[in-house]
Amino acid sequence: MLVRSAKKNSFIVGADVNLIGSLPDRAAAEKAGRQGQAVYSKLEDLKIPTVAAVDGPCAGGGTELILACRHRLCSDNPKTAISLPEVKLGFLPGWGGTYRLPKTVGLMTAVDMMLTGKSIRADKAAKLGLVDLVVPAAIFEEKSLEIAARVAEGKGVPGAKPRVVPLTEKALTGNPIGRFVFFRKARDQVHASTGGRYPSPLRILDLLEQKSGLGREAYMDAEANAFADLWSSPESKSLVGLFLMGEAAKRDTGSELTPEAVAKLQATRSLLVLGAGVMGGGIAAVSAAAGVRTTLKDLNFDAIAKGLAHARSLFDADLRKKRITKTELERRMGLVRGQIDFRGVRATDLVIEAVVENIDVKKKVFAELEEQVSPTTVIATNTSSLRLKDMLPAFKDASRFIGLHFFNPVHKMPLVEVVTHPGASPEAVARGVAYVKSIGKTPVVCGDGPGFIVNRLLMPWLNEAAFCLWEGYPFEALERAAKDFGMPMGPFELLDEVGLDVAAKVCHIFHDAFGERAKPSPILDKLVADKSRLGRKTGLGFYVFDAPGGRKQGVDLKALEGVFAGAKPSSPEFNAEALVRRMFFPMVNEAARALKEGVVNDPAKVDLAMIFGTGFPPFRGGLLKWADSLGVDKIVAELERLGELHGARLQPSSALREIAKRGGFYRS
Repeated sequence: MLVRSAKKNSFIVGADVNLIGSLPDRAAAEKAGRQGQAVYSKLEDLKIPTVAAVDGPCAGGGTELILACRHRLCSDNPKTAISLPEVKLGFLPGWGGTYRLPKTVGLMTAVDMMLTGKSIRADKAAKLGLVDLVVPAAIFEEKSLEIAARVAEGKGVPGAKPRVVPLTEKALTGNPIGRFVFFRKARDQVHASTGGRYPSPLRILDLLEQKSGLGREAYMDAEANAFADLWSSPESKSLVGLFLMGEAAKRDTGSELTPEAVAKLQATRSLLVLGAGVMGGGIAAVSAAAGVRTTLKDLNFDAIAKGLAHARSLFDADLRKKRITKTELERRMGLVRGQIDFRGVRATDLVIEAVVENIDVKKKVFAELEEQVSPTTVIATNTSSLRLKDMLPAFKDASRFIGLHFFNPVHKMPLVEVVTHPGASPEAVARGVAYVKSIGKTPVVCGDGPGFIVNRLLMPWLNEAAFCLWEGYPFEALERAAKDFGMPMGPFELLDEVGLDVAAKVCHIFHDAFGERAKPSPILDKLVADKSRLGRKTGLGFYVFDAPGGRKQGVDLKALEGVFAGAKPSSPEFNAEALVRRMFFPMVNEAARALKEGVVNDPAKVDLAMIFGTGFPPFRGGLLKWADSLGVDKIVAELERLGELHGARLQPSSALREIAKRGGFYRS
């Protein structure tokens, strides 16, 4: 029997996550797991030879299917990749994957694949023993049939080699002591990377360590129970919800245009990036990686050289990690060029401006640019703090002008805010959204306004943490409370990453826009007065770094002494939960205002943006899912209490009160 897909460039990418999410209860989840196990066990027990032929992505239940086959082939199609990504949804492979994968590739590789959900490319799959043979994509169908015929005759897969077990694997997993050490180290690594907040990787390790000696049926019983338990967990519900939000964002065209109409629009095959700094170089790199011809323009060749060098460094990193070949690296670099003028850019599909955050400079750049490009070129700004409406006077035709706000570092951050304004054409917005998708990023469409979504909601947290420090709360307690809550870093570490001068400037922009509720803490201005203390980029901020742009070494006590000078001495009573409420409830309050103003039209977009743009803990489901789980009425009551103590910036908004009355953000 030969198992292959009728879909071009795709094998099987797993079960429908909507269906998994819609299971009514734990019993239904366990039943679904057992049904899948039964089917794949029957496949494994067939007396005739079975061959799986994988061309394109193979994930989840698709991977569990091929593991139940006796032989596995895959094509060298660049899209071919094999994975078990269930851990990213908060559960585990529930159709026999945890049983068969270790027997196929060994325990060490199986644990790595299941705990990370990483995709294995064709050549590596063969080396690991995950597939028997890699076949050229051009002759894959013909060759698969030929090999299946050979297997049917009892001749085996030509060229297939038995998996070689490395000495390290034998030492660590081939005896009880080694296995004990291996699993203990694996658990330590999980706790270090997740803080133990995600139960699925730990449950996978428990299953493999405690049940691997059982026969198939007894093991499958344990796997089905583990799958059902994890499916029922709040962490899995949150991660499945996040996945579905991401899929909805991928389907969103950003306008009233239908997907069919969007498909007919001019695709972005050529890009001009104005400003060859770190941001511009990063945008150029991710665009070239997606096959977009990219031109970096700046005022001089020194700046161009730095931008090209930054793009090259990102490609070199991919090469070192064996994500790409040398040939692919050179192909990407061949798509990026630099220049100091506008020659040859008239036919450019898209322009992204990434120059200094100065409204007058940007307007001057746009006025000059508009004369150089075609009327069909979409023009975008990468501004993070300025409003699009203030740039509109620079244009003769502002209908093709939008915002494309990337986050730093561009190659790592998955989110791009696509910013509209009342005069933007649906076609321009849709083309911006399509470009973002084409480079592998997740677009979230929002309206114009100070800080858009992410920065507008991020700054209340950072500003309130700074106020707490000014009032005398311990620095370490504030940092620890945020990280224990699940944020990837504390507020002061993040301020150092952003740049204290940048953060101070944004705080004042928000204060001008929103008044007293956005009053900045005195701390940032106090620190920025020392020009050498601007955060990681200068090597000094709240923390000390080993060099400008280098690694964090420790807290700078001198900085903290300066922070407290002039602060009201106090020794407030607090605990971690109270600090979390003080720092994060203002974000919820501001989100309610942004929704009411129409800057964003869906709480799910807020949650997606905060997770992908700030690292808000995914296991909490997003800022507004978390708020609903606490009870918005309770948040209103706490903000009323805090507002009486600290003033207008912490008073609950009328928008938040309305949401509390209707029962939460996700209640219509």
